[in-house]
Amino acid sequence: MHYIFELCPKCMNELIERDIEDFQEFIPGICPNCGNRMEAALWGNTKTENTVYKIILNKVQNIDKSREKCQKIIMKIGGLDADAAREKMNTQGSIIFEGDLLHTYLNLNMIDQMGTAIDYSVMPSFPYDRALSIVCLECGEEAEYKVDYKGKKPVKSGYFCNNCRQWIMYDVYSEQDMDETIYYIEATIEDVDGEVRQEIIHHVEELWDKKIENNKIWAQDHAKKIQNVLNIMENYNIPYKVNPPFPYKIPEMKPVHKNEWTEEEIRKLIEDNPGLKITADELNALN
Repeated sequence: MHYIFELCPKCMNELIERDIEDFQEFIPGICPNCGNRMEAALWGNTKTENTVYKIILNKVQNIDKSREKCQKIIMKIGGLDADAAREKMNTQGSIIFEGDLLHTYLNLNMIDQMGTAIDYSVMPSFPYDRALSIVCLECGEEAEYKVDYKGKKPVKSGYFCNNCRQWIMYDVYSEQDMDETIYYIEATIEDVDGEVRQEIIHHVEELWDKKIENNKIWAQDHAKKIQNVLNIMENYNIPYKVNPPFPYKIPEMKPVHKNEWTEEEIRKLIEDNPGLKITADELNALN
């Protein structure tokens, strides 16, 4: 016996359990509240019980672009203020939610919209497959994935409601982020100093296809990954060949010297590095 749990994508207030012999037999019902078409939200071989699920936060990627979004999601899931959410983000194994099947499903979908930025686990193990659907809260229609190209300017990609003509959720990417060209790089690192050499090898090892042999490097990957290697090559004047020609500007690597750390900067540093214990006076004494 298989079980499917239907959910209205507009109301999102109740999971309706249905048992079927074959998934192909499933025909979605109609929401009794708004008349919208129901959708399959969960399915599996386990009949629902009054299980209480816990969502446990393992790690949040320390990326400025997404960290603020992650914090807002954790605040919403846990009903937390900003300080409490930051504390959860900086504490491995924090419980950010505890509740029933419906709200576990809704919260997991919210987390998964951040991709790999939030690493989490569910206790007990979640026994169902989930449908991740993005719907417009204004009209209840399912949004479709769309990429908006604007020449060489940054592009927008995400979920767009064709009925309301508005973006539901999106990210803005540069042309480089969206470039699917594979760039090939070749270089010799025989005369490169040890520390710089190790830094180059570290970035080369992260590339999709690479070979390091007899002080020579051959590698290929997309622009974003290749640029990490080219940054070092350019800034240390190491000769290299890249094909096709790399069309993007390679930023100059400039050393940063802090003249004086403030208490606010120390607070942010400690938030991003749990377990670190240091004061502004101690850091400034190192300058």
